Amino acid sequence: MINIKKEELNANNIKKVYNAFCGIDGICGGFAFHTCIEGGNRFVKLTEKTSGTSVSHKVTGLESGKLYKFRIRSYRNVNGTRVYAAYSDVLKVRTLPTAMTGLTLGARTDTSISLKWDKNESANGAIVEMYSGGEWITVATKT
Repeated sequence: MINIKKEELNANNIKKVYNAFCGIDGICGGFAFHTCIEGGNRFVKLTEKTSGTSVSHKVTGLESGKLYKFRIRSYRNVNGTRVYAAYSDVLKVRTLPTAMTGLTLGARTDTSISLKWDKNESANGAIVEMYSGGEWITVATKT
């Protein structure tokens, strides 16, 4: 049994952590780690790992705000032949959108302020917050 869990996630990389599978005899094999991009059904092998009881792999160079699928399977070398276990369940992870940029003052009156910012292609919306009374409060949600 191989367990996959998310450990780290930011706009452009995902770090996978998975627990090793060892047989009753204490002999461990290795892992083949695969990924698939949003909308795709074809998995591509990213790496193989062969040591340790807790192994991780950091995937970099990903696109912001995009869904990726990951799976992993273990193998053992038996008499010079690789014998593979079934694949793990698929883990679906979406990278974070990039940070908003270009926040500026659009206009102001004695009772209002208008804000402007750059469009973020990797986001579906934005939350506008204002610092007031020692805390951040949401003043608008834009979609």
